[in-house]
Amino acid sequence: KETLSPEVTTHEMVIDAITGVDAVCLATDWPEIVSYDAAELARAMKGNLFVDAMNAYDAERAKAAKLNCIGIGRS
Repeated sequence: KETLSPEVTTHEMVIDAITGVDAVCLATDWPEIVSYDAAELARAMKGNLFVDAMNAYDAERAKAAKLNCIGIGRS
């Protein structure tokens, strides 16, 4: 785990990055990220806010997992 500053860290595994977080902001369309299991994402998070800045994640999949999915520019 690399520390960029006291407030920012990086993780090799998605699950390590999302465990216990209040919100996730998706800012990539990398296949390994947009195909991540929504139910696992929801279980790992403390909160349920999921912001998709790329509109790359399947919003219905996120909503089915009880995530509050907001797509930037999505109507």
